[in-house]
Amino acid sequence: MRARKLLLCAMTAAMTLAASAQSYDVDIQFTPSKNYKAWKKGEPVHIVRVCHETFLPSSGNSSMAVAKEVYNFYEEGSSTPHPVEGKFGDVMRCDSRDVQAVWDAAIMSNVLPMLGRKGYQNALRQELDDDAKDFIMRLNADGRRFIDPMLESYIYGVLAKVKPRQLIDGRTGDLNIQIVNDETPNAFTFANGTIVLTTGLLATLHTEDELAAILTREAAHYILDHSVANVNAAIRRQKRAEFWAALATTAVATGEAIASEKNEDYIPGLATLATSIISASVAESYLREQGIRYNNAQESEADNMALLILPAAGYDRDALVTALSRLQRLYKADRRKPAYFPTYNDVQLADRLSTLGTPYARTDTRYEKMISFAVCSAAMRMIQLGKFSQSLDMANQNIRNGVATADDYIVRANALLALNADTASVSDAIDALQMAKVRRPTGMDHYRPQVAALLRIGRTADALGVLADYKAALVESRRQLATLQGEHVWQATYSFINDETQWVEDMIVKLGPMNH
Repeated sequence: MRARKLLLCAMTAAMTLAASAQSYDVDIQFTPSKNYKAWKKGEPVHIVRVCHETFLPSSGNSSMAVAKEVYNFYEEGSSTPHPVEGKFGDVMRCDSRDVQAVWDAAIMSNVLPMLGRKGYQNALRQELDDDAKDFIMRLNADGRRFIDPMLESYIYGVLAKVKPRQLIDGRTGDLNIQIVNDETPNAFTFANGTIVLTTGLLATLHTEDELAAILTREAAHYILDHSVANVNAAIRRQKRAEFWAALATTAVATGEAIASEKNEDYIPGLATLATSIISASVAESYLREQGIRYNNAQESEADNMALLILPAAGYDRDALVTALSRLQRLYKADRRKPAYFPTYNDVQLADRLSTLGTPYARTDTRYEKMISFAVCSAAMRMIQLGKFSQSLDMANQNIRNGVATADDYIVRANALLALNADTASVSDAIDALQMAKVRRPTGMDHYRPQVAALLRIGRTADALGVLADYKAALVESRRQLATLQGEHVWQATYSFINDETQWVEDMIVKLGPMNH
């Protein structure tokens, strides 16, 4: 017995031989809601430092030894450590109103206790990180990523106002934005901090405050480590090997089924992971496996963080309920599955929104101008899906704000022709197509709808004139292309110049009104 005790003591001592430590300066005011450790109810506590120590098994220890994570808080003017415990957040109310301090307090209350119990789980986090990187790679390969450097820079600027500068649990505080070209309003965040936003979501919002609210909610899911917590819970219910094997099988199989249903000529095997999960119907299976399908308690935590962070960052607190209400109305109008609210029924969602504040009705013209390319992209996809009223509203928004490109006018014309039969609407469509030609003189996508519109009101001679112009333009394009056959370098250069010229022209249109 004595020998066994000595052995256990030796092993415990060995655990402390190899240790790493990190210390983070913080500035957080807490007020205990009841007596807790050395702190008295109602007496302010000022935490100025968080110290994290990792005690690793030294070489020669049993392979069953597990690293131990210890977190201590230090008060101002005191060297006495206070170890974090699971009930810390239930007792200590954060009184700070600084963005960094609010996030620090949330991590101390919600994340550190879990990390202390389970450690960093590096292998799990690496696996989830690899999955996120694979998603981005497939997104680029499938052409689903929406690229607008100006918009991305703008979103990063908003995100920088609401996110913490550092995470006091040792994880990276970097957050990565990926915009997906999809008309379905949705957003989700991978466990490595990759925030995915759809063009449909950006187009649904109408102020920078609302964008800040959505970004804060998504950042909260990452910062509060919700995905890893959910994966851990799933792994407890299912063996690890079965868990990861089911991931690819479920996502691809569901994608194949949906693709086959929509297209009887579909060839099995063409579906890719990135393409599949954008659809709300497939997202449920894939994102749940990634830990990204949050329970109602986690959604409420994200809401509460947004309500604290928004005013601290200078944004309207009511932007959260406004953004969520806009999404709710759009889902109900389309009678589609609410991808952003998968765990709520209509009654639960209404109850949730009623507690978050009062929606406002204002719009932010500067924000609408900044997202105009995303709005146009979403409108073009809605035209393809036959959602003519929504696409018309989006095109009109860009036209009203003076940032419409040729594509916006073409969307407007096609939507008008699909929705109306009266002469005035057809004339409006013809005018819009003329504006598209002005915006893009070398473009050709205005010819077909222009012919259709002229025929609609009996102007056959004019339609023939447009067809003659179209034929001449096609002949000239063919002549130019013929000179480039076999010259791969020139082909690439020609394509690059065309694309860049178009981007510059569109940017001039966008930036012109914003310069006043």
